[in-house]
Amino acid sequence: MPDELENAEWKYGSPLADMKRLTERWRNEYDWRKHEKEINEELPIRAKLLTPFQPGSFLEFNKILPLLTVSTPEHPSFHVVALSLPGFGFSAAPRKQGFGLNQYVEVAHKLMIALGYNEYVTQGGDWGGLMSNSRKMASVYGGRHHKAWHTNLSIAEPPSWKSPVSFLSFLLTPWSTEEKAGIERTKGQGYFGQQST
Repeated sequence: MPDELENAEWKYGSPLADMKRLTERWRNEYDWRKHEKEINEELPIRAKLLTPFQPGSFLEFNKILPLLTVSTPEHPSFHVVALSLPGFGFSAAPRKQGFGLNQYVEVAHKLMIALGYNEYVTQGGDWGGLMSNSRKMASVYGGRHHKAWHTNLSIAEPPSWKSPVSFLSFLLTPWSTEEKAGIERTKGQGYFGQQST
């Protein structure tokens, strides 16, 4: 394994000690075939498109799938498609440069159509959230195909003149003690730093 910079911690990627520990576990302790069998037994391909966090896979939805696919008198059931994003998890990597948000959205839509779902709703977080939260799928396939979306990723821009009323309200209303504390907690973007290395 490569050497690491002194006292770099997570600034330039995963620390060497963590990589050695994980490599040892995957190489000599983890029973992939056992888990592969469980995945194939538990996750049948079942119109709701679930898109994972990056770099995730359909495994993120393992525990929620039974709640969505089993009908009860109180709750409906859904046909669920749990997607692995191309290039992540268990999906093949794109073979051309420039595969980004537009291409992910197109692949997800074409998958739903190929499976016979002409109308669907979406849920996603992180990259999955960008696919639906950015309203990309709705803006491209909305109305006819994409009917609704849910996300656990909310992105808010600071107030600006794009929305004059909100901007003036922001200027005239001071932040509360709780809001100031929240702003202090969000400085840094540790998760973003880890994922961008």
